[in-house]
Amino acid sequence: LWVGTLNAGLAEYDRETFRPVRPPGPWLIDDTILCLLEEPDGGLWMGTGFGGAGRWDGRHFTLITARDARLGGNRVAAIHRDRRGWLWFGTDGGLTCYDGTTWRTFDQRDGLPEGVINALAEDAHGALWLGTSAGLARYQPAKVELRTPTLRALRGAASARTDAIHATQDRELAFEIGVVEFRTRPELRRFRWKAVAGRPSEAELSATSGWSEPSASPRFNWVPQSRGLHTLAVQFMDRDLNRSPLGLATVDVAPLWYANAWIMAPGGGLVMGLFGWAFVARSLVMRRKREAEQLRERMSEQERVAHNALAAKAAALAESNHQLEEARIAADVANTAKSSFLANMSHELRTPLNAILGYSEMLQEEAADLNQPSFTPDLKKIHGAGKHLLGLINDILDLSKVEAGKMTLYLEEFDVAALVAEVGATVQPLIARQGNRLEIICPADIGVMRSDQTKVRQVLFNLLSNSSKFTEGGTITLRVATKLPDVGQGVDRDSRRIEFSISDTGIGMTAEQMGRLFKAFEQADASTTKKYGGTGLGLVLCRRFSQLMGGDVTVSSQPGVGSTFTVVLPMTPPQPGTVDPAAAVATPVPGVANANAPLVLVIDDDRAVHDLMTRFLVREGYRVQTAANGAEGLRLAVELRPAVITLDVMMPGLDGWSVLRRLKEDPATAGIPVVMVTIVDERNLGFSMGAVDYLAKPIDRARLKQMLAQLRASGRLGDVLVVDDGAEVRDLLRRQLSGEGFEVREAVNGREGLDRVREKIPGVILLDLMMPELDGFGFLEQLRSNHAWQDIPVIVVTAKDLTDEDHLRLNRQVTLILEKGGFQPETLLAQIRSSLRGFPANPTSSST
Repeated sequence: LWVGTLNAGLAEYDRETFRPVRPPGPWLIDDTILCLLEEPDGGLWMGTGFGGAGRWDGRHFTLITARDARLGGNRVAAIHRDRRGWLWFGTDGGLTCYDGTTWRTFDQRDGLPEGVINALAEDAHGALWLGTSAGLARYQPAKVELRTPTLRALRGAASARTDAIHATQDRELAFEIGVVEFRTRPELRRFRWKAVAGRPSEAELSATSGWSEPSASPRFNWVPQSRGLHTLAVQFMDRDLNRSPLGLATVDVAPLWYANAWIMAPGGGLVMGLFGWAFVARSLVMRRKREAEQLRERMSEQERVAHNALAAKAAALAESNHQLEEARIAADVANTAKSSFLANMSHELRTPLNAILGYSEMLQEEAADLNQPSFTPDLKKIHGAGKHLLGLINDILDLSKVEAGKMTLYLEEFDVAALVAEVGATVQPLIARQGNRLEIICPADIGVMRSDQTKVRQVLFNLLSNSSKFTEGGTITLRVATKLPDVGQGVDRDSRRIEFSISDTGIGMTAEQMGRLFKAFEQADASTTKKYGGTGLGLVLCRRFSQLMGGDVTVSSQPGVGSTFTVVLPMTPPQPGTVDPAAAVATPVPGVANANAPLVLVIDDDRAVHDLMTRFLVREGYRVQTAANGAEGLRLAVELRPAVITLDVMMPGLDGWSVLRRLKEDPATAGIPVVMVTIVDERNLGFSMGAVDYLAKPIDRARLKQMLAQLRASGRLGDVLVVDDGAEVRDLLRRQLSGEGFEVREAVNGREGLDRVREKIPGVILLDLMMPELDGFGFLEQLRSNHAWQDIPVIVVTAKDLTDEDHLRLNRQVTLILEKGGFQPETLLAQIRSSLRGFPANPTSSST
């Protein structure tokens, strides 16, 4: 007795004991056996839960699965052999039939009410009864007379007529079988053929041996191996495996040319004549050989001379390559020095500007409090000059980033009409100051574009302010429209582009002046610079930003009439290897049986990671939801409120750090623990340090005030510790914060800051990064290494232009970072369990 078990495979009972059957070698990939069928020859068929079907004859095992396109599905719940000896398999992908040579699967397209079949039975009329998940169904194989197929020669035959095909031995022939039959879908049709020497009878042709494997293609190739008369037989099988009458063709195979006496006899005579001529010509050849030897000696001498000259040139080339390599190394060193210089210059210039802007704002407030309005205009001029200088510094840094290839695009989808309205409202006071009028022509339904919204806004600001500067009492018009690219450019006509056109009625420009517009630190001419001012960087940045986003800026102008600047940008910028978030759909993964189990949201653009994480976490008792990109992950995080989020860093479009920042800025998701799973070669040092946020110098007083107010509202803010080597920065922050009612302590570097923390734990720390003795990163590392100080909020206040590595080291919102391919699943599971302590399955409020 054969016994199929639920999860222990096959067993055999000999009326005394049960013993498991699992021979060495290939075997079932699933130990869940749903059905068994013993054949007359003693062979045993087995149907499994998800591993297909297998046949065991006591010595050999054969596995049949859906992967090799023979079974409809890998869950086989029923196996039946009908009165004709055909095998029928009930799977989760339909009904599969095997007649000994051909496999055929029937599904819902063939009339089945449901693709999952759980039982099979045959009645007295030869009809099959199917038990499906949607009810009972009956299938009666049709017995129809099929038409005889035709045979047509495609290649290699002297004639395509089926009654007189002429071919050559060992030359490949191509044929096509023609069938007229509309009851069977084309993909279910099967064809087979055989070639027999001579003129055999139809009974001999119908024999089972010699036939090709049934194929879905009506075309086949045949290479005749012997000459003489051959008969080709073809046959067609419909969806019920009914076979048509044989289609026959006669092929006369001729011998190869070298086996034909009519060709070889004259050819042999020609060869003998050639041998005679060769013998006569031998003397001539020998004489030519002696002459060739003499010529070879002269050429060898010339070759030696040429080789010496080539060696000298090679030595010179090697010296040139060495000099070029030294120049490249020097250029790399210079580029590194330039980057370091720009970072230090940013710090050194922004630090005094922090004092200029901060003190001027405070003095304006004090002048108003002391009723000294005469000081206010001068203070506003000082503040305005500082803002202008800050804008110049930022423009120079942006330009250097673009030239160095380090400017990054932060892509997001935004409404074009809303952006244009916002830009118009912001620039309206500047335009009105010159007595100008702004007209905006933008369709409300112009749609959504995917680009760097900040850079698009900056380009429009620069161009509108530029038009306003050179126009007095005129009209400035902003037109927005969509357009298709030129067909001649080889671009898909479906890829739309958006056009921003800024026209003015100002002074205009000549052709010579327009030729200098997009050069750094240059304007139209010297008189323009003297009258209107400016640095000549605004239009350069507009063009560089537009080119970075896949577009460009052009200009047309006439002196005394006005100018028109046109910005053309793609609705979706070219990003090689970037996945469109609109096309990437989150993949819902079935969870575990317990609906109250903690939910883990997996955000990763790699489908293999989805599958791996889901299998592991579901097996451990968690529910899992996956998202294929950052935008979908943010949406699911708000909708589902998972207990834990695993987040990939390196994703196209919206990367992991942008997703993380948005998660922590949203009160609805700020309390959800996040586990980073990334290929970034960083470790947990930066994340164990952590800062709650950072501010760039000059300090935005409103933003700093808002941060401190949030900390005060949470009950975590006591006194404020300012760690900065700049005395004027400490003084400015002390005066600003004291005015808001905060108690302020100071430290001039990181070591002194740690001493102040030991004296008294502050409520919040304002920290500069670039300091002598111990910088901000070292301070954070030692601060977070003390368990009692790990929860102190830190706000970084720096003039340094932060790099991606700096952001990585400062970010504290991450529970842990794990490296792909280098962590054990138990590590991830332990971290998720640790993160879930104290968090509800679906958190509804922010937690720390």
